[in-house]
Amino acid sequence: MGTDLSENLTLDGVTLPDKPLSILLVEDNSGDVVLIKELLRSAGISFSLVHVSTLKETLLLCAGHDFDVILLDLGLPDSLGIETLKKIQVFNIKSPVVVMTGLDDEDIALESLREGAQDYLVKSRLTSDGILRGIKYGIERKKIQELLKRSEDRYRRLSKMLDKKVKERTRDLEKSNYLLEQELRERQKAEETLKKSEASLKELNATKDKFFNIIAHDLKNPFTCLLGSTELLSENINRMKQDKIGELVQILNDSAKSGYAILLNLLDWSRSQTGLIEIKPERINLKDLIDDNISDMRTSSVRKGIDLYSGMKKDMYITADKNMMNTVLRNLIGNAIKFTSGSGTIGVNAVLEGGKVIVSVKDSGIGIPEENINDLFRLDTKFTRPGTEREQGTGLGLKLCREFIELQGGEIWVESKINEGSEFIFSIPLTNPG
Repeated sequence: MGTDLSENLTLDGVTLPDKPLSILLVEDNSGDVVLIKELLRSAGISFSLVHVSTLKETLLLCAGHDFDVILLDLGLPDSLGIETLKKIQVFNIKSPVVVMTGLDDEDIALESLREGAQDYLVKSRLTSDGILRGIKYGIERKKIQELLKRSEDRYRRLSKMLDKKVKERTRDLEKSNYLLEQELRERQKAEETLKKSEASLKELNATKDKFFNIIAHDLKNPFTCLLGSTELLSENINRMKQDKIGELVQILNDSAKSGYAILLNLLDWSRSQTGLIEIKPERINLKDLIDDNISDMRTSSVRKGIDLYSGMKKDMYITADKNMMNTVLRNLIGNAIKFTSGSGTIGVNAVLEGGKVIVSVKDSGIGIPEENINDLFRLDTKFTRPGTEREQGTGLGLKLCREFIELQGGEIWVESKINEGSEFIFSIPLTNPG
């Protein structure tokens, strides 16, 4: 007949609450009142009963209190027949109503149910089981009716919401279709870009593998020289002349400087490749920066008898990363010294041109063969040769210069002729993009 309400007094699949039932008995016949109370006790249920004998008392009492069930006699002093039930329904009483009448009339029973009663009992055929069943079914059917009403109300609300959602969804779908078409076009472009990137990455990885092989090979040279010279000193120092020792010490010093320069450049380059170098632009006096680097390289240039000078006569300010600029100038000036013979010249200069500064390091050295110029800044090629005094190098410095210049939005290039010297030139925007 319905779903369970609690866990007590099961009958025909219907249960009653485990607390005492609150029952309102609406009956004007005192004999029937006594009978009904006795039948309720015989049914073995726990209950509390309130008795009234008129419709007016019923309405007043139900206005402030809900009962588990109302046992309603249709024939009252102030109301008669089915009208009694109709009046109760007008007041929207929430308690389930079980109608009682002395008439065994199926039409009245059906009409009572249509008017909102939950069950129907004939007084002349009342039993304890019958009244218990009527109460239990009345409670259960009331619950089901309320559930159905809530479900119906909810359905109406959902139906309205659904109509609104359908309209909104239709608009959304039209918009989504348009966006999806755009997304598909973008995805096709992205896939094409990805394919190109993958190809480029494979090429770059192959280039870097070759580059590191070059570096590993070239790092051996200064260390081989260091090991050979120190071994020679260790075994023969007591028999060697002072000038020979001085010559070996100079070789050791040159090898140490060469190895240190290679490692320093390799460290800077690897940090730039892994993103560990952060561009930190600041306002720099370019004249002071060039003068400082010339001063640091002065010992090497004097030893070879080279005139190293700055062509800048006045201050010039740029915005750039100072550490990167120092690395670039150090490598370019160092290379110029390496490939310039005694009595040669090296000039460092800078000029403003539009929105950038153009810096050049020009030497009167041995120059670079034209066919090798394009390989100077590439990772996958190696063009190095001993300096004018057999100084060694890897070519990494120039690659690092290109990396640092491009990171700051600039360019680097070289102009050179064999036996007439070389000029390395780079540009830096006055407003650094970093």
